[in-house]
Amino acid sequence: MGEDIRDMRGKEPSPGAAPPQWRSLAITGAITLLLAACGLIAYSVHAARQRDRQEAIVVPPAPAPMPASETSSDNAEPARLTPYSGRDFGMRSGFRPSVVVTGPFEPIQAHVFTTETRAFVLDGIEGPPATAICLGDEKRLWACGLQSRAALIGLIRDREPLCQLVSGKPANKPRDPGTGLWNCTVDGADLALRLVDGGWARPTSRNDSAILAALGRAKEARRGLWEGAWDIVRVPPVAP
Repeated sequence: MGEDIRDMRGKEPSPGAAPPQWRSLAITGAITLLLAACGLIAYSVHAARQRDRQEAIVVPPAPAPMPASETSSDNAEPARLTPYSGRDFGMRSGFRPSVVVTGPFEPIQAHVFTTETRAFVLDGIEGPPATAICLGDEKRLWACGLQSRAALIGLIRDREPLCQLVSGKPANKPRDPGTGLWNCTVDGADLALRLVDGGWARPTSRNDSAILAALGRAKEARRGLWEGAWDIVRVPPVAP
């Protein structure tokens, strides 16, 4: 019995020595921690590189210098917002506002009409005198001045022309046009152009392609005063 106890005591581990299974667990834990630390370091380095790429400052290319012809200047002439882009009216004040004109209207000539407060002269065209008598086909006489005024009032009656001052200064008196010349449209159509196209007026200072084309059509079709080649034979005086 005593020998058996001594044999068993001889086989007990020495105090302070870890069992083999605990040493294996410690080694495995240390390796795991080392791998985790390496992974954390690698992720931190990758994240730092990505942040540096996102925060990199991109310098935009310098804009090309503007040509001298496009540079602005305080002395540069303002853009002209005039009815006819191809004409120079000598206006250096820029945009001129438009006016909606309301009736009643009174036609003075084919290119002149008045309201209760102001007279409007259409720019760039002329009509026959108010009392003109013209020679038509087969030498017949007809009141071309009266007919041209009737054509004008037929285009603007019951409408509201939109007129823009082209040049000069209008007078704020009935039947007094002052020096103002106007471009007027009715339902979006150029009023002067329609009068020329009908043969009731002819261009004077306007020479744009649209007005010249309208003049050609009126002559070819012998409309209005072109029935007798614009032959005004007499102008009776206006009754007082």
